Order: sequence, then structure tokens, then C-alpha cells
Amino acid sequence: MENKIEFESKTVKFEELFLDPNNLRFKNFDSSSKTVPTNRVKEDTVQKATLGKLKDDEFQIKALRDSILEVGFLPIDRIVVSKIDENSYLVVEGNRRVAALKWIDELIAEGIADKDVKETFAEIPVNIIKPEFDTESNRLKIQGIRHISEIRPWGTYQKAVLIKTMMDGEKLTAQEVANAIGYRTQEVNRIYRAFKLLEQMQNDADYSDYAKPDLISYFYEAVGRLPLKTFFGYNEDTFEFETEDNYKLFYKWIIKDPDNGNNQKISSSSNVRDLTKIIANVEALASFKEDSTSLEGALAIVIKYSSFDWKKEINQAIEALKKLPTDELENFTDEDIQLLSSLKEMIEKRISIYDKIRIPK
Repeated sequence: MENKIEFESKTVKFEELFLDPNNLRFKNFDSSSKTVPTNRVKEDTVQKATLGKLKDDEFQIKALRDSILEVGFLPIDRIVVSKIDENSYLVVEGNRRVAALKWIDELIAEGIADKDVKETFAEIPVNIIKPEFDTESNRLKIQGIRHISEIRPWGTYQKAVLIKTMMDGEKLTAQEVANAIGYRTQEVNRIYRAFKLLEQMQNDADYSDYAKPDLISYFYEAVGRLPLKTFFGYNEDTFEFETEDNYKLFYKWIIKDPDNGNNQKISSSSNVRDLTKIIANVEALASFKEDSTSLEGALAIVIKYSSFDWKKEINQAIEALKKLPTDELENFTDEDIQLLSSLKEMIEKRISIYDKIRIPK
């Protein structure tokens, strides 16, 4: 494994820096967006569109812009770039800072901002990745190492792309990846598995259109809980769910279901933890499968049935039947027969529900 990435330090003109239109953070908006080829990165339309995305509140560059307007640009950390041509550089790490500067440049052109502030960023010190080290994987590593611990860390999806690139692309082990990015091996494995499960959903004929990057956090929760892995039939070799009836239900619950008024039964990935309680309760699971039952409603059933010792009461009923004298059976009324028939029907119904939802062994 090549751990060391070499750079060339240089000071470049502000106008020579170009925002990365393939910024991994943009995947939060649209995972299916096409990659912009390098030969189009410098086009005005591409750069304006990229700056427009970065102006979104999601990236919080307005505060950064205002700070620079107040005190000027302070190049405390060098921006990392990849060389496009002799006088053009693609920003690899530092897109938010460069976007803030380009926003200020627009305000100066409009006469809104003082043009003197541009003197603080007319020339910017950068680290240029040396050509022999300038690979997609190394670019992701550079971003990943910083974004894992910075104030605005990457989300699970961005981390997963880095981990998958290193494991599938470079054929590194989970431990090697963990050592490279400063993560625990267990966490690397869990994020990788969540990404593969999202890919499975993206390849599903019925749900591919709904498999957005933010859903990876749902799979991260599911693959970290043994009862759910068992319920969905998780295969450790293929990294996929195999019990189709159950995992298709999961897909239905975590999306805004068009067949149920765009209702999203599990509206937060943290609520996946509650699903563990629901699948362990026959009544709650049967009810939750109905479109009309909310997560809260299913959990209420869990609480209801966990508030009494049902096994104890059934054993008491069995003991009562054992003690029933034969001569009293001869004097049974229609009402007595109906009572026992109701008990029989209830038992058969519970067994039938169990047969429908039980996990194949």
C-alpha cells in the first residue's frame, strides 16, 4: 500500500483556481448526476453551476464569505489542487473556501463589496498533487482524512464512497483502510456493508428511483443489528439481503411511499433501532405491515404486549383445562363450547401469523 502522497508547494493566481463540479458532497442532492469531464471543468457555465450549488445553505459558506469580507483571507491551511494544465488547477480540498472567494469576487464586480479585500486573495498558496500521485483514490483520501475530523465532517455516504474506492478499487483490507483514514476496522466494515446494501436497493427494479444517498444511514443502522440482519436474511459473503419479502418491506418503510400518500413510516434512520422491537413482537409486526399503522402505533402494541406475562397466563389456561372434570364436559352448554372454540380459533390465528412472518432457518 502506498501511504505517502507527494505535493509541490506553489503560489497561484486566484483566477487559476477552478471549483470541482464533481464534489462528493453534491451526491447528497443527486447520486445519479453525471460526472463532468475534466476538459469541461473550466467552462463558465460549469463553474457558475458549481458555485450556485455551493451557495446552498447545506454548505454554510455565507458565514465564511462574511468572515473574509471582515478580516480578509487568511491562508492558514493550504488548498490542495490537481493540475489541469499549465495555468489551471482543480480544487481537490478547499472548495468551500474557494467558493466563498468567488462569491466575494462576484460581489466586487457588482459594486457591493470593497475591491480592496481581493488583495488578500489575489495570490493563494496551494499544494499541487504530483502527477504520479494524482489518482481518484488519492484525491478521496486527501478529502477523507480532513473531513473525518473537521468541524463540518463528511456524511456517511461520502465516507462510504472513499472506503469502497479503497477496498474495491485498491483491493485493500478493512484494517488497511482503517489505518489509512484513522477509523476503527469495525466501523469501516459497517460503512462498507451499508454502501453495498444501498447499491442493492439502487439495482432493485421496484425501488431504484427511490434509493437516494441519504438512505445509507438506514442501512448503516440495519446492518449493525443482528436481529434485523437475520430478519432481512443478510448474506456476509455477497453483502446483500436475501429474504425478499422482508427487505422489500424495509424499502417501503424508509421511502416516501407513493402508494400510501407519500407517507414515510420510518422517517429517521435512528428509528430503525425501534424496528428491532417491532419484529420481535408478532402482533406489532403484523400491524406495522398495514399501511394505516404508524411506527408509534406499532411501538404502542409492543408496550401493550410486554406489560403482561402472556406465557404465564397461557400456562394457567392449560392447567385449568387439565383440571376440567370429564363429567362436567358432559354437561357443557352451547356457551361453554363457544368459549373453548374461541380459544382454539385464537391459537390457530396466532400460529398462522407466526408462519407468515417467521424467519426461515
